Amino acid sequence: IVRPFASVEKDQEMMLKAYSEISNDLIVMDKWTKFDWSLSLPDNDFFAKIKDNPFLVEGDIFGEYFGKGRLPIMFTEHIKHKIDYCNEFDNSGFVFRIDRNYQNPFGSVNEVNLVTASAILNGKDDNIAVDEFFASKYGAAGEKIRRIMERTEENQKKIFYLNGYYFTQGSYFPEVNHCKNHFFFEIFKEKCEIASDEWFIPVGWRRGEIKDLFKEKDEAEKEAEEFLNEIVELKGEIEKEEYDKIFIRFRNLYYVSKLWKTLAEILFDYVRFFETEDCR
Repeated sequence: IVRPFASVEKDQEMMLKAYSEISNDLIVMDKWTKFDWSLSLPDNDFFAKIKDNPFLVEGDIFGEYFGKGRLPIMFTEHIKHKIDYCNEFDNSGFVFRIDRNYQNPFGSVNEVNLVTASAILNGKDDNIAVDEFFASKYGAAGEKIRRIMERTEENQKKIFYLNGYYFTQGSYFPEVNHCKNHFFFEIFKEKCEIASDEWFIPVGWRRGEIKDLFKEKDEAEKEAEEFLNEIVELKGEIEKEEYDKIFIRFRNLYYVSKLWKTLAEILFDYVRFFETEDCR
């Protein structure tokens, strides 16, 4: 099995040539998104060119850049879309990332993503499977927790994105290493000039007004606080061990929403100083 990690077309073409020269029995295992694991990245249309080798679809149902298991994340529609898309091609199966840096979803609320993927691949009703998961794990509180979890994907996009642009990631600390170096300064200028269709930048992306970026961060923090408060209200309805685990993840989410909002404010002030030379 070869895992190419080729991100741009010229590299992918080079790898195709290599496959043909090595063996048609070589199994290609490639990601279901272009580039890497952000939920915002496009589908891997290069699958259409893999014709002479069997290939496995590699998918992330763990949240590689959305907390690495430390934050609550449920991305059902993302998983459904990616599986449907990849099944348009003659793939040999799916391989899912479910572990990173000694974190895994088993025994946590994030196991719901594994339940979803498993149900879809086995031709079962994923909605029923998810209901059963929450009921078996959280009892009478299961339905309430599901409704909270269903909002976590959009909430985290508001935290880590800027108007749909994958600006930072949620691994361990506020990181901007998935953004070209000058972009995180340029993006906070009054007159922002960033070309779309570069790495991680959606085609046709426009920043919009700076005030709207901070409105997005304010909304994310407010939502995360609401989630945490709703979880706290369920304390007596959930077994203590399970409550502690889910409480920690939602507390993490709340702190992260404040941290990434502060990061954006710092970058904004930093850029504004060079524009105005106003020390305040």
